[in-house]
Amino acid sequence: MVFFLAFLLRIEHFHGVNDKVALAEMGAAVVVGGFIGTAIGAALGSRTPHLIMFVMLGLSTVITAVCAVFFGLWAALAVALVSAFSQVLAKLALDSIVQREIREEVRSSTLAASETVHQVSWVAGGLAGLAMSITASGIAGLTVAATGLAAATVFLLASRRRRILAARQRMAPQPAR
Repeated sequence: MVFFLAFLLRIEHFHGVNDKVALAEMGAAVVVGGFIGTAIGAALGSRTPHLIMFVMLGLSTVITAVCAVFFGLWAALAVALVSAFSQVLAKLALDSIVQREIREEVRSSTLAASETVHQVSWVAGGLAGLAMSITASGIAGLTVAATGLAAATVFLLASRRRRILAARQRMAPQPAR
């Protein structure tokens, strides 16, 4: 989202705001979002990482959808702030999940693989932002992003539900034969 908005601000001119000022404001929103996410992540610790992950996905989806409807400079800044905030908290939650649920023997390689996927996601996100900027429509770009976030949320919730049900089935006492 940040890359898309950066490219879009070079094309889209918001009434009364220089494009360089708008780009600087967006950069500031990303930095502030990152700091807020880090501060809240430090305060939360590793209490409920799954919940944090799903709340961040849901929050990002809702904010992006609302900002697509009311697109403007403030909407772009809100999405930049929330995407940075959510990214930091989701990454901390993912690292916490790995620390909690992965055996010590393979934890370091799992963290390395997780970080690799995270970095590849950044590259894919940048390419998606570049591709969406070709449309030169903030509304279309945010709509695509909100749709992708909603699909990811539904997919992850369904996957989590399947794992929980499978674990319950394994734990249930088997009837005597």
